[in-house]
Amino acid sequence: MNLKLGLIGNAIAKSKAPALHIFLGELPGLDVTYDLFDPLSNTEDGFIIQISDLRDRGYSGCNVTYPFKQIAMQSVEHCEPSAKLVSATNTIKFGSETRAINTDHSGFIRALTSKLAAAEIGSTLILGAGGVGPIHHWVGNSWDTIDRRFLHPTLVAAICVLFVDNFHDPDIYAVILLASSPMASLYPVFGANYGSPNLTASCLTATKLLSLITISGWILILGI
Repeated sequence: MNLKLGLIGNAIAKSKAPALHIFLGELPGLDVTYDLFDPLSNTEDGFIIQISDLRDRGYSGCNVTYPFKQIAMQSVEHCEPSAKLVSATNTIKFGSETRAINTDHSGFIRALTSKLAAAEIGSTLILGAGGVGPIHHWVGNSWDTIDRRFLHPTLVAAICVLFVDNFHDPDIYAVILLASSPMASLYPVFGANYGSPNLTASCLTATKLLSLITISGWILILGI
């Protein structure tokens, strides 16, 4: 069975997705091809032209990445509940109609519950500012602003004190201050688009304030 798949997004030339999908296809004996597409236009019209072309060429479906995950929601005929839940899609399936699906959050939840099936899953701490991180929050995981603005720089400093010989090196100071810097990640951008503008604004205000406190505190402690 031949399965033609692809990925639509910007700056994806070095993506490892083709190798991964071809390998996964080989496991059940599928002949998978996986091509990369970087549209010239980031508009909804440009995206519609791209997926229409793939559908006409016999593709079974495609993945969607930055910056089309939300544009794609307006470019399909049917949205699965998983996509509606977070107002974004990472997977489009072609058939009698084009269907938008979101496996970012379902994959995260399945991976988590497969290892912690018997445990009560409460708050989730996500380290990093990857594009799917905000999605996990907006599907029900709590997000506390203090972790990245206070806990993170404090842990960085503690690790430096314990394991770095030249703790007073200026480069070490830079690392600690960078960890305390104001939020400049995708979280506020994604949050506003996922139906929580007031919560996003409040969190962003809190992170700015905590950043000011932690940066000033570490400058005072480090004596720089």
